[in-house]
Amino acid sequence: MDKTETGSISSEDLAAALEAGKPLVIVDVRQPEQYQAGHLPGAVNIPLVDLWDRRMELDPTKDIITYCNSGNSGGTAKNVLLSLGFRSVCNLEGGYNGWKALKGLG
Repeated sequence: MDKTETGSISSEDLAAALEAGKPLVIVDVRQPEQYQAGHLPGAVNIPLVDLWDRRMELDPTKDIITYCNSGNSGGTAKNVLLSLGFRSVCNLEGGYNGWKALKGLG
């Protein structure tokens, strides 16, 4: 991702980036019980309601992917991070549901 990228990323493109070993910070903004039920590989769970308070856990110089179940809260999280000065933040299109469909996870 370019250091000023602020759009969205498809599940296919994210899978390719992960397979290529691209260093990404993946932030699952769902509730802990949703995260426990299944999440993207390497994702850190920071619920959207906690994002402001826990923003210091994230490096603003890293490429960050946000996601939720369907993409709405992930988009909100992306906008919150951008407003806090993060430069390279993308939301996963279709959220975890889209990822599961791509990976055949039900």
